[in-house]
Amino acid sequence: MRKIMLITYLRFLRFFREPGLFLIMLFLPILFTYFMGNMGSGNYRISIAFVDLDQSTYSSKLIERFSDNNTYRVFQYNQKEATEQVRRYNVAAALIIPQNFEESIIEKGAPEIEIIRLKESFELITLQNELRSNLNFIHGNIKIADYTIAQLKEKKNIDDRIASIWQQAYHNALSKWFPYPPVYATLSSLSQEDFSGYNPLAHYSVGFSMFFVMYTIIFGIGEILDEKKNGTWQRLLTLPISKVEILTGNLLGTFSVGFLQIFILILLGIYAFGVNWGADLPLTLLVIGIFVLTITCFGLFLSSVVKTSAQLQAITPVVTVCTAMLGGTFWPLDIVQSKLLLSLAKLTPQYWAISTIEGIIHQGYSFQNIIFPTLILLAMASLYFLLGLKLLNWEN
Repeated sequence: MRKIMLITYLRFLRFFREPGLFLIMLFLPILFTYFMGNMGSGNYRISIAFVDLDQSTYSSKLIERFSDNNTYRVFQYNQKEATEQVRRYNVAAALIIPQNFEESIIEKGAPEIEIIRLKESFELITLQNELRSNLNFIHGNIKIADYTIAQLKEKKNIDDRIASIWQQAYHNALSKWFPYPPVYATLSSLSQEDFSGYNPLAHYSVGFSMFFVMYTIIFGIGEILDEKKNGTWQRLLTLPISKVEILTGNLLGTFSVGFLQIFILILLGIYAFGVNWGADLPLTLLVIGIFVLTITCFGLFLSSVVKTSAQLQAITPVVTVCTAMLGGTFWPLDIVQSKLLLSLAKLTPQYWAISTIEGIIHQGYSFQNIIFPTLILLAMASLYFLLGLKLLNWEN
């Protein structure tokens, strides 16, 4: 045991004599968490251009609706200028309000608005939905005002006051939407009492921490390949130390560095970004420790498959990025609709680790809730370890 701890200590020291990789992999998840976490904070607004060919009351109301929405930054141009703004990517799209807009929305409720854009995007889908919603909103208020006039005309002669009553009815219908819409829903949560709500910043903090720690661990255990190349590995084999002790010491040293990195990222997430890592932090650390162990064994497996450190450096980004995308590291798997991709995600250690940690953070998972996913991770770790042990070339 003393020999194992000595090798672990030496491996640990070697990382911090050349701390470049460790510091880079510590800095990058902080950077990505900051930018990705703030994308949905409300600071970003979609720029759009309006071309008002109708110059009517209702075309102005439509533009006003978008201007009052904090999601959009609204500009008005003529058609030539708007097209040029789209071509230069200064705006996401240009909306052309036709000359018969007011007549169409009063009579049909479905005016044709041309949208000029360069490519399909999520912003454009959002814009189309918002446009449809605003047109329905205006048309609905018009119908309410028309119905009010029709009912009043049946009861008394108001021909000389139709215009003023209609405007009053329209604005009265409009006022019912503020400060809250006339239709609302009451939501009841089925989660536990300490449910903290979904926080995208927490997901990015967890996901990017796990993604970049994989590089530290895999390249760390991959130093076995460099030791074989420069003869250090062969000299170790001549010492009165068993192969199991040498390998265990290397694995524990790499595990310690990986766990330290992710622990530092947790502290930075809590105190620098205010990320909630769950009410039961020791339980979260337990899952993280098992994940780090799994990736350490996975690194051993990769190092036993390739022959040189250059090959390991080439294959690692491919493997880590693909499994991270499948496992929900970069985005929540709730947005994925493909059953095939969701099934493949369960083959990755990232899926089990992230889903379990988010369960602790957002749903108050207890120890009983994490038993099954942690057993899956331990099974993966055992499989990678046995394969790595089987394929590892001890002598060369």
